[in-house]
Amino acid sequence: MMTLPASRALGAADLRRLLALTNHLAEDDHDDVPAGVLPEISAMIGSEFAGYAIANRFTGIVGTALTVRGSDGRNLQVPCYTTLFRTHPAFQAGPSGSISGPLAMSELIGRRYMQSLPFYQEFLTPHCAEDLLINPFGLEPERSGFLFVDRGRRRPSARDAAVLQLTAESLRQALRRQRRRQAAEAVRRQVAAAHETAPRLTSLTRREREVVEQLVTGATNREIARSLGITERTVHKHLEVAYRKLGVTNRASVIAAVLQTT
Repeated sequence: MMTLPASRALGAADLRRLLALTNHLAEDDHDDVPAGVLPEISAMIGSEFAGYAIANRFTGIVGTALTVRGSDGRNLQVPCYTTLFRTHPAFQAGPSGSISGPLAMSELIGRRYMQSLPFYQEFLTPHCAEDLLINPFGLEPERSGFLFVDRGRRRPSARDAAVLQLTAESLRQALRRQRRRQAAEAVRRQVAAAHETAPRLTSLTRREREVVEQLVTGATNREIARSLGITERTVHKHLEVAYRKLGVTNRASVIAAVLQTT
């Protein structure tokens, strides 16, 4: 694992390429932030492929995983890839914070044990890779990221680790910006839908309106039924009709529409 500041292992040409890559990641128009930079990472390190994965720290579910071939940027189609990645030792150690920088897979566990893992047998071996250099990075409290490249048969150098470490930090920031943009877009869509729905509230009957007003307070169907002196089944029926009249499909949209009028 690297102990010196990452940039000290890099030359001027490396730093220029990393700066260009960082600027690319800082652009706001990427649908899939990592995909475009993986071939460049692979080219800088001289690896056959580069990849990334994003996992939930608490559930252990790998939600996103992609590996591209360095020579042409094509996605490597690997059956059950997310399931395989869960057997990688860094997946177990990374989210816990026990490793925080670039580390070769062979350094993390013994080579004999490494070669027994499904990840090695079903992913690395078919792609003629003997080892993997991986850099975990934190995203949000519930998510961890992993950036990795293969190293063929030779040991990763300090330069390899420095490229991966600095790129992982740029990637971490880009992915966090992407998630903020996605959250903002979701809010924008919800507000737009609420703006469109609000005028339709006048089409509700008095009882439907009472049910909706109770719903906005956060009351459950049972609580609404108890408050209005009706059955839960009747509450459910009123909500079905209200959703249809308002052109929505869930409680969140109804609440947004009501708040739009207050």
